[in-house]
Amino acid sequence: METPDGPTVGSRTSVPERGTIMYSPINIRKTGRNLAIGLVGAAAMPLGVMGSGFVFIPPEADSCVVQTMPDTNYGSDPNLLAGDVVGSYCYSYLRFDLSGIPEYATVTSAEIYLFFGSCGPPGETSTVYAYETQGAWAESTVTWTNRPTHAQLLGDMQDSCGTPSAGYLYLDEPAANGFLSTLRDAGQPLSVALWTGDGPGHYSGIYSKEWGTPGERPQLHVHYAAANDEPSTAKAIGNVTALPFDTSIATSGGGGCTTGPNVWYCYTATCQGTARVSLCGSSYDTMLAAYEECGAPLGVILGCSDDDCGAQSELAFPVEAGDQIMIEVGGDGGASGPGALTIECTPCPKDVDRDGDVDFGDILGVIGSWGPCPTGSHPGLWLEEYVGEGWVPNGYQGLTTYRLSVNLDAQVLSVFGLAGTPLTASSSDGFFHNDPFGDLTAPLDLTGVGIWSNQWDTYVTIGATSSAGDATGLSSGFQQECNNLEWSFSSDSAGWFVTPDDAQSQPDTDGRVLVAQFVVAEGASIDGVVNVLLGDDTMLTGLYFNSVAPPCPADVNGDHTVDFGDILALIGAWGPCP
Repeated sequence: METPDGPTVGSRTSVPERGTIMYSPINIRKTGRNLAIGLVGAAAMPLGVMGSGFVFIPPEADSCVVQTMPDTNYGSDPNLLAGDVVGSYCYSYLRFDLSGIPEYATVTSAEIYLFFGSCGPPGETSTVYAYETQGAWAESTVTWTNRPTHAQLLGDMQDSCGTPSAGYLYLDEPAANGFLSTLRDAGQPLSVALWTGDGPGHYSGIYSKEWGTPGERPQLHVHYAAANDEPSTAKAIGNVTALPFDTSIATSGGGGCTTGPNVWYCYTATCQGTARVSLCGSSYDTMLAAYEECGAPLGVILGCSDDDCGAQSELAFPVEAGDQIMIEVGGDGGASGPGALTIECTPCPKDVDRDGDVDFGDILGVIGSWGPCPTGSHPGLWLEEYVGEGWVPNGYQGLTTYRLSVNLDAQVLSVFGLAGTPLTASSSDGFFHNDPFGDLTAPLDLTGVGIWSNQWDTYVTIGATSSAGDATGLSSGFQQECNNLEWSFSSDSAGWFVTPDDAQSQPDTDGRVLVAQFVVAEGASIDGVVNVLLGDDTMLTGLYFNSVAPPCPADVNGDHTVDFGDILALIGAWGPCP
């Protein structure tokens, strides 16, 4: 939103003399990606209370632009003008680099310090306007002609122009808390525009970063606190090396171990083995705790550490890949300060009972799980990721193809849905289905229904494949459309049948008959249920399948069977885990 052009005036040399200091606030009520602040006069207010952590940031650039000097740059001038100076509109700009705000902190409040050398007209009330800005600008080249645009209004205030003053422009909590942190995380600066718009003669003259003394130059004051100050705001992490933290900006409480200010992390284990959490090398007397699962209330405590490496702390505990562990980082006797957190996961897959040692307890675990590992599907079904000849790996870029087979060494007459046990399939991230036709090599009895043959289709079939090895089948009875992404489909009445002499119903050399193909986004999981009628009139209902197999920790040698080979592997790794 730009202010209309005003009357033409002369140069900036008519700015009144500078004077004494007082405080003035502005309230910013709305946020945006770049913050623009309009400024006119000053009303007395003391400096805000400092937070537990703060940083003073000088502007990396400042300048003003003048309507009657549209192509003149004032980037090196000591004056910043905002408003209508003797009939000529002036805007001023400040830009602050936010990288000095610690990455582990959240901004809680902020204010901009400005020294007003002049204002006008004396004794009259002016309105301070705050605008969002859009577009980049450079201190050495910005002019009225190429100035950044002013977008939505962010706030305003009333001010009576008296003696020259200094001011603090307070950003309210919604603007500061989260907004500046978001800009910081995105590597973007805080851009500020200054404007006073109450008619001829209403303006503010502000010292720029080129003025002589530090106390008269603009500054951004940012107050911050620990972002992960509570268990409910724990920071999600994996393995980390020397991750910085600072408990001096945190509060105390919420845990069952530390006795000083604490911060919280939710660690997701990256292996089956031993997780080691260390605060060694931190600058104060630390304490450390770990709890089962993340979130509040806290789970069972896994350990509480005090002085394991000097005055610092270290913990180790067994984990499985994907376990979530709440980590409490604090101090002893109220101590706090900066530190570094390191978490590493050392694989120990032969520690079956997860006690940190490979011993007789693990052999008992192997014996108790003797036999084939579970597959995630009914024993009569076979679900596997498929890559056919000439296919892009994983079926298609960004997609994964799965094929479901009945694995009973028997003829399959139909795949169907019943009212009590519908034929269903679900995906964690949707199914893909296209509609090109393909040539068929197996005889089909599918007159009058649509047949799809494509390497990124989802459908039910009965055994048939095209000459390229692609499954072919029917979409009849499913609630999905071609070229559409669906989360699930189901049928409680439709069936896919063959006649007894159809070759497509016969098992292949591995004893399998293909019954379905599913194409999903890469990394997505699938699950569902099918009902099958075999050639000897045996009806199998409620056969479940799942692409995610349940854990099989006793299979320590990775051959999908728990047997004597696993016992031998345990003996070879006997002793404490790394």
